[in-house]
Amino acid sequence: MEKFGVNWWWATILLPVLIGFFKTEIGKMVTAYNVYRLRAFDVDGDPTTSDKAQLLNDATGKWSDIIIEKYVFSLSARKRGVYIRYPDGGKEKVPLVKWAGMRKRKPPLKAI
Repeated sequence: MEKFGVNWWWATILLPVLIGFFKTEIGKMVTAYNVYRLRAFDVDGDPTTSDKAQLLNDATGKWSDIIIEKYVFSLSARKRGVYIRYPDGGKEKVPLVKWAGMRKRKPPLKAI
């Protein structure tokens, strides 16, 4: 019975310390999961297919076209992100937490 009491003591001390130590990473993972789950620019609901969007360049105030190649969610912070391609051929992986704060929009419809 003594062992059971010791385990509760460790749980009341160790668990809050671990949560406090990893709270920033836990918060980032929750934010990343919500961005992945919502996928505002994912038209067909498949995170591995390409979609078009535009990003705002804060320096110039102009919108630039991009292609979202895929959304990836993983427990590893290195793997999760939004993989985008630029019209000039450049590629980039944007972390989901950073993607949440970027100004983006769907491309406007072309006038006929």
